[in-house]
Amino acid sequence: MRTVWGTHPYRGGKHPVGTVVRNFQCGWLVLLALAGDVLAGEEAVEQNPRGYQEWLSSLEESPLDLNRADAHQLALLPGLSEELAGRIVRLRERLGPFREVEDLLRVEGMDAEVLAGIRPYVTCGRPFPLRWRVRMNLTEDLGGRARAYLSSERTRMAVLAEGSKGRKVRLGGYFSWTRGRWEGLLGDFRPGFGQGLIFSYISRSFEGAGRAYRPPRTTVGYAAGKGPSLRGGLLEGRAGPVRWASFWGVDGDGRTAGARVALSTGGHQVGILGARGPGWMASLSGAVRAGVCLFFGEMAYSKAVACAGGVVLRAEGLRTELLMRRYGPGFRSTYGAGYGYPGLKGGSGASWGLILRPRRGLYFTGYVDLHRSHRPSPGDKIPSVGSSWTVEGRGRPLRHLEVRLRARGSGHSRGLRGEVLWRPDRCLAVRARVERVWGDGVGYALLGEVRALLFPGLSVEGRWTAFDLPPGLRIYELERGPRGTFPLEVWTGRGCRGYILLRWSRGGHILWLRRGRVLQADGGEDAFQVQWEASGG
Repeated sequence: MRTVWGTHPYRGGKHPVGTVVRNFQCGWLVLLALAGDVLAGEEAVEQNPRGYQEWLSSLEESPLDLNRADAHQLALLPGLSEELAGRIVRLRERLGPFREVEDLLRVEGMDAEVLAGIRPYVTCGRPFPLRWRVRMNLTEDLGGRARAYLSSERTRMAVLAEGSKGRKVRLGGYFSWTRGRWEGLLGDFRPGFGQGLIFSYISRSFEGAGRAYRPPRTTVGYAAGKGPSLRGGLLEGRAGPVRWASFWGVDGDGRTAGARVALSTGGHQVGILGARGPGWMASLSGAVRAGVCLFFGEMAYSKAVACAGGVVLRAEGLRTELLMRRYGPGFRSTYGAGYGYPGLKGGSGASWGLILRPRRGLYFTGYVDLHRSHRPSPGDKIPSVGSSWTVEGRGRPLRHLEVRLRARGSGHSRGLRGEVLWRPDRCLAVRARVERVWGDGVGYALLGEVRALLFPGLSVEGRWTAFDLPPGLRIYELERGPRGTFPLEVWTGRGCRGYILLRWSRGGHILWLRRGRVLQADGGEDAFQVQWEASGG
């Protein structure tokens, strides 16, 4: 049989079909090869519809295993976008194997309509009997973290120890189990119900487009320990479209207990929550799907009334959203930010976002947020009023070259950023960026970054930034680090900073070495970090 060549969805290169089939652990590319050219992703669907339909027919006899499929395979299923497929894979890596197809409803953006469309083509294979992972992190100040995970078909367990020189070691973790329609948890967790007015720690405003409808999910273990959380238990069950949960625990403010009932059917959702902590808390939330539009909202009470609502419209190559929110003075968001939580002074706001993909390789996004407080902040005489906006465009004028332009504004500052990314193959990526900001003065920032795969198992990344910003102007940037640590750095004043990150992996072991340095007028600072991870199962 002759060798048929095609585009590899992983590397963008050409490899024999047999190699591709072994990597994908299924024979759908063989069907596409027999029907015509072997392509990947959207090209396979558009240019070879017959082969695509034959592949779907084969999945009805031998469904795709949700616990083994990667994001590229899942994105080919009808109704699943690349973004949603990536969320499925990330949830599987975070919580362990799926036990039934209905578990996909936990994925942000998944609804009953999409689930019904892919149900004939997917299944949940038997998960691995036992998996384990150990992660240790050490910093230059002799502080660090150690985490251990165990997961099997029905149970998951994690233990966390964190401390630094001169401080007491903090211990945490959780143990969860699943049996049939019931799921229980003991340990550290942060409940996530409704749309995020009460039990949430992620701000939905000032974040950009695509963030309006993001119902918070329950976080456990290390993720819950990053902020205020409960130490107690949670019990959740389901019967058809009805889900219920009860939780109880202790935090810094005392004891908290509550219960919630939710109904999901036909793409519509409604949930009722009641809780007792420092005071009574209650919430009514829901979402209604009407064609390409999704309407959502929540009304909550926690010493005062707050409400948030909006609409999301999705069409081919287009997503636009509108979010309105209002917090009464004295409203207490139990676990953090919520939808742009303004604090006890109360406030209201509105945000609008747009994401547009006119064609492949071209991307536009825009975001506007307006907000004001109902009471003055401490030290002020009048309530505060503010706004923020962002406009960004991204395109590929050449095959391996990507260009990004972004303009933003917030308060009395404005910024303009231009960025070029050159990626000739999967082994090398070079990025350069120039940014200009102005407000009471004018400032500049330059960034250069190189990421390279030296040989299989060993990669290196280096970044260097120089900035000159007048007083009052700042630039926020996420820097890369070992898995689980992506610190948000603030650039202000005049100076430069950089880091080198080495990653070595072999036989289930991964080792990160990170060395950073900051140079400014008032002196310099060095940072060193080591992280080791091992897994098996």
